[in-house]
Amino acid sequence: MIGLLDTATYAYSYGMVSAMPQHLDDITYARLTGSLNLDSAIAELMKTHYEKQIKGAISKGENLEEIEKAVVSHYFEVCNAVINTFPTDVRNSSKTILLDEFDIGNLKRVLRALKSKSVSRNGKNTDEILAECIEGNIKDEILKEIANTEFKSAVDKIRNLGFEIEGENLFDIENSLDINLIRKWAIAAEKVKVIEKFVKKRIDALNLKAVIRMKILGIDADNFIKKTSQGAYLNFEILNEINAAQISKDNLDAIHGILTGTPYENLFAQVFEEFKRTKSLDMFELGIESAAASPAVILNPISLEYVITYLRKMWFDVRNMRVLLVGKKYGVNNEEIKKMMIL
Repeated sequence: MIGLLDTATYAYSYGMVSAMPQHLDDITYARLTGSLNLDSAIAELMKTHYEKQIKGAISKGENLEEIEKAVVSHYFEVCNAVINTFPTDVRNSSKTILLDEFDIGNLKRVLRALKSKSVSRNGKNTDEILAECIEGNIKDEILKEIANTEFKSAVDKIRNLGFEIEGENLFDIENSLDINLIRKWAIAAEKVKVIEKFVKKRIDALNLKAVIRMKILGIDADNFIKKTSQGAYLNFEILNEINAAQISKDNLDAIHGILTGTPYENLFAQVFEEFKRTKSLDMFELGIESAAASPAVILNPISLEYVITYLRKMWFDVRNMRVLLVGKKYGVNNEEIKKMMIL
């Protein structure tokens, strides 16, 4: 009965996203990354369903920031339109969950930039740092206040926002921010059960990335596991098994066996194979993000989970466009641009 009620409740939302343009496909991405320069990349984007947004931005002058702003703004317009079709309690939780992740990403960007500046003294200025941030729940003026200080003061300001931060080094602080996000999502899932599946699979991805990152860097993940929350399929037993396994940057083979019996057994197989080739932890984490957003683990397409996954994958397209345009502007080669995308 609950399944039938869910289907009836979200049938309109499902119909809405089904009628929307689908995500950029591999052929389109191949054309975009194969563009000779920024102008040709913009010309290729004009052939996609983002034509209206690109044209509108260009009409204000060929400014890369205007194009980025236009596609990001379009994403939020679509998000709000779709989420506003949800029941009120689910609507508020969905917005919070989607935007909370941007907040954590923004705080990490600010802290990394400030840490880099404290080491080299030649880092980005406040405006440059904020230009890389995405609209979230934390207001722009608060982010600016955090970015317009030095590293230790920024950490204190983040604590004053209600985040529980442990440790003094950047690695521990970023792990603390992840734990804050996971706990907040877990609470939201308890309050609004219909969003639980989506949230818990997102928690799985965050937990897996964090534990493997620590293992590769030679850090015991025991403290992280004790403080985090369980996701949909990766319980504490599995996380502890990964932490106890013989894993290194040169050998992640044990993880595949540990994931046997979960939906991730085959879903992440290609990600692990790619890591063997690149040895890039950043690319590995992007791969986990992309695979975790796959519709392959959604049992009921006419559901809230499917609709939110559509919005999340739409964000990947927006993010990839930003990576593409910045890469083309600065002459980054095609292979490096592809590595920075979530495909």
